[in-house]
Amino acid sequence: MPFKIYFFKTATITMALLLWSCDCHRHAEGVVLDAQTQLPIAEVQIVNDRDFEEGITSQLILTDSTGYFEYSDISGGLFGCPDLVLVFSKRGYKIHRLNLSENNGYQIDTVFLEQ
Repeated sequence: MPFKIYFFKTATITMALLLWSCDCHRHAEGVVLDAQTQLPIAEVQIVNDRDFEEGITSQLILTDSTGYFEYSDISGGLFGCPDLVLVFSKRGYKIHRLNLSENNGYQIDTVFLEQ
């Protein structure tokens, strides 16, 4: 009987650690510029594609006056981190989708929006 209890506890702890370690921290940062003028664009709305399609704004972030932004989230990824698709939108500009992957470290330098 003690072996079964020991085995059950060990298996439970191992599964908990395995599931806990499957979370992916995704972080992206960069600057949003006007494609024509090359000037920074303030208050561009940035959200992940899934939330954009569902109209969820709880993770909505805005660029600052220099066009700078930082986006972070945690996503499950049992066999690797899933791609991150960010949607950039602002009235007067075309919506821009950017697909980032774990392979490139979710790196963004500059995003250009077209009017």
